[in-house]
Amino acid sequence: MIIDFIVLACSHKYGGRCLAGIDLTHRKLIRLISNDTATYCAIPTNFCYYNGIELEPLVKINVNLIEKAPDDGAQTENYYVSFPLILRIVGKATLTEIEPFEYQIIFSPLPFGTIDEYLNGDTYKYLTHSLCLIFVHNISIENTYNDNGEPKTKVEFDVFINNDEAFKNERYSVTDPRYIIYKDNSTNRMKKTFIESAYLLISLGPADGGSNYYSKYVSGIIDATNP
Repeated sequence: MIIDFIVLACSHKYGGRCLAGIDLTHRKLIRLISNDTATYCAIPTNFCYYNGIELEPLVKINVNLIEKAPDDGAQTENYYVSFPLILRIVGKATLTEIEPFEYQIIFSPLPFGTIDEYLNGDTYKYLTHSLCLIFVHNISIENTYNDNGEPKTKVEFDVFINNDEAFKNERYSVTDPRYIIYKDNSTNRMKKTFIESAYLLISLGPADGGSNYYSKYVSGIIDATNP
């Protein structure tokens, strides 16, 4: 089935890309996947380019869905897609088009109901979704190192309730390639980026290293002050 698809994230995933966004035909968030279980069904990077430009958030394309993948815990949004991936570039979406798919705060203002950068297995198994599009403020992105000396990109942001009370979310890992600095120069690695307001697509990954913890990855960052 050929659908209109708005890219919200084309992020790093086990040597390929995690491609997630909005299925405009059926009006829901989905994740496009391959059948390569060795990469947790990542989309091969070479299929994520058009005219030499890599897909990025808000690009609107046509893709062909094959079938829905079996649910894997909270990951209920996965659909197998045919290749070549991009059938046609439709244009660029606006913030108004993605706004209806924003996470609706009912019981908690926090993505997936917790402030932590990961979920434990008990919390994960009761979820019915693994993608969360949220509108946030005061986004601070930093390229740094973890305790093992490995380069990491982390983000902090505020979620507001009724434009009043703020909840700070800290130390989420960023996988959006546009905000990750690859240079070995330590000065560049420590560079910080600040964005006043943005939509973030937060994705739950597989269990970290076979553990019982599931990280929340900020896989797509859409600057609302400069879309």
